[in-house]
Amino acid sequence: MSSAGIIFDGDDTLWYTMPIYTKAKQEFFHEMSALGFDPKEVEKAFEQTDAQNVSRFGFSKRRFPTSMAETYQLFCRKHRYPLDEAVRGKIKSIGFSVFAKPPMLSRDVERVLNLLHCRYKLILATKGDQEVQQAKIDQTGLSPFFSSIYILAHKTTEELRTIAEECELNVFDSWVVGDSLKSDINPGLQVGFKAIWLRTSTWSYEEDPEPDSNRLYAVNTLLDTLGLLIPEEA
Repeated sequence: MSSAGIIFDGDDTLWYTMPIYTKAKQEFFHEMSALGFDPKEVEKAFEQTDAQNVSRFGFSKRRFPTSMAETYQLFCRKHRYPLDEAVRGKIKSIGFSVFAKPPMLSRDVERVLNLLHCRYKLILATKGDQEVQQAKIDQTGLSPFFSSIYILAHKTTEELRTIAEECELNVFDSWVVGDSLKSDINPGLQVGFKAIWLRTSTWSYEEDPEPDSNRLYAVNTLLDTLGLLIPEEA
């Protein structure tokens, strides 16, 4: 028998990772500025390189530090600056540093999940490197709230349909909740879910046109989802 469920995203929905990545990028831009490169040009080039590298590395641990190293190499070639392997190594270590820092739980996340898990079938579907994402799940301690947990290389309509089938969800009575229009909201709406878009800062790869749908709801905080999911708790 199918049931109503909620598929939650992990990164920057239930826990914060964007501030960790932002801090690493700022450190990288500062390092490049100290070498004499324009930090705004570096930032633009890095964001383009990192988005393009998704096709090469997916969301593995290699992509982010490699994108930094390749941006450094690009600027060395462009400005005929001698490439220093020690500097390149330091830059890659800045990129890898994001994987050593535990995520911070989103505000009110335990309250929200505690109120929802007895009313809905809760599923966690997070995207990224298997080892990295599993570590985040372990560090946050949120796994007991979920009946099923998926760590995905990509999050598309195909993956969401599979989750709906395996978890026996009634799609039209179920929800997706996430911060990414590209990976959470638009695929969820295409499958038939209702969707709650958590409007937070994201990186350029996850940007997508906002759909015109009467099944789409936008909120500013995780706590705001309760007004939609459990109206009497608003």
